Amino acid sequence: MTLIQANYLSLFNWVLTTSAKASIFIVFLLGVKFILRHRMGARFQYMLWSVLIIGLILPWTPSSPVSVLNLVNSSYIQQMIGPISNSTTLPISTVIDTSVEQTAVVSSNSNKVVLSTDILPFIYKLMFMIWLLGILILTILTVIVNKRFYNKIEHNLVTDPKLITVFNQLKVELKIKAEIPLVKTRHVYSPSLLGFIHPRLLLPLGIEQTFSVEQIKNIFLHELLHFRRKDIIINWLTQVLVIIHWFNPLIWYAFYRMREDQEMSCDALAMNRINTEQSNDYAYTLIKLVETYSNAPRLAGLASLSGSKSQIRRRLTMIKDFRRNSVKWSVLGFLVIVLIAAVVFTSTANQGESEAQAVVKEYKSKLYNVSYNSINMENAIKDNDEYKQFFTQKGFNKFTINRVMLLPRQVADNKKYNLQLKDIKFKKASSTEKNKLIFDYDIVMNVLSVTGSNSVENEVGQVTLVKESGRWKIDNDWFNLNDTFKMGLIIPQ
Repeated sequence: MTLIQANYLSLFNWVLTTSAKASIFIVFLLGVKFILRHRMGARFQYMLWSVLIIGLILPWTPSSPVSVLNLVNSSYIQQMIGPISNSTTLPISTVIDTSVEQTAVVSSNSNKVVLSTDILPFIYKLMFMIWLLGILILTILTVIVNKRFYNKIEHNLVTDPKLITVFNQLKVELKIKAEIPLVKTRHVYSPSLLGFIHPRLLLPLGIEQTFSVEQIKNIFLHELLHFRRKDIIINWLTQVLVIIHWFNPLIWYAFYRMREDQEMSCDALAMNRINTEQSNDYAYTLIKLVETYSNAPRLAGLASLSGSKSQIRRRLTMIKDFRRNSVKWSVLGFLVIVLIAAVVFTSTANQGESEAQAVVKEYKSKLYNVSYNSINMENAIKDNDEYKQFFTQKGFNKFTINRVMLLPRQVADNKKYNLQLKDIKFKKASSTEKNKLIFDYDIVMNVLSVTGSNSVENEVGQVTLVKESGRWKIDNDWFNLNDTFKMGLIIPQ
């Protein structure tokens, strides 16, 4: 596996892990929102979704003693994911023992037992390709749908002086200096804000005949609040996250609910700027919108005042109970969500050690899984480059000069042994400086001869890793050759 492939699969691993964590968080988030639905303010309910967005975006999370991953044995996790990640770098056929727990294939030209390990990496890479294909399809569809809608909008500017005056007065009150044209179009059936680079407020044809000036003012207020809060940018960001995590229905549902809370939050902001009598008129405006127009299309670049009947019902309930919301409960709910995020999204307290150990395991698996009849000694030096990804430059120079890669190959070739890494156990890490870890380790290998006899060999050593550009790399690897290796390095006469 090349370094580029390793980086791509590492990205895929991060997406899968983050998506799984987000799923757990979404379940708790929806639970908290349900419990506090009558006590938490609409603005705080919308704010809660920002925690999910941050959790999905961050490529790195700090370690924490409260992380839920601390409850799981890290070595068990490595044992579960190891066969997949390691198998992407192993030869096509890897020797195994004759345990009944494993499925083996007997080669026709020898008595050795081999296992084809190309299945796991093939499936994993296939999943990766399907994921990329899904991203490509959804990206193309998103661009096409939004581009078509943008191109359909006419440049039919509103000329009614009353509407323009009301609109400009609200812009001044909200301290909005950006140029936002008022555009009439037959392609929207509800007032909607379009775009954030060159924003436009789209109005259905005949809106001035259907709604009073005061009701249109409520519509303008709501849409300008969307612009002021940069909701269109948030919608585009969530659309990108949905595309990346397209395989996770919980994330689709979460951001659908977030768009509902976005509208309710805008309603709450509007309620703060008007009196009780005007709030009744605002509620009537929502009712009239449902009676008069259908829903606006759900596009990332569009924010609309209207919604489905069930959404409007929730928003009307919020408006009616607006003054009863408690800041105390809202703050409590937000703190609970932040605590849950800290438990779900943070890494284990020894995350750095686990990552460093995973590098050593992948390197040793590649080094020690050798079948004697698959060795091409002429390409041995050339194959050194495949190990470069695991080392610092200094460590790789030692690896090359000491011809480390040739050791297991020579043993397998001289003694006609098939080698397989069975397990590697690490002792507690020691570190003398920042971003540096030193592990003593014990390797257990299966050694299978052509006669079919199987033995287990041990090797002890010490490995030093340093962190370069956010990745752990081996700087030095000392190990003590066991008797099998010492004897195997002697070329038979």
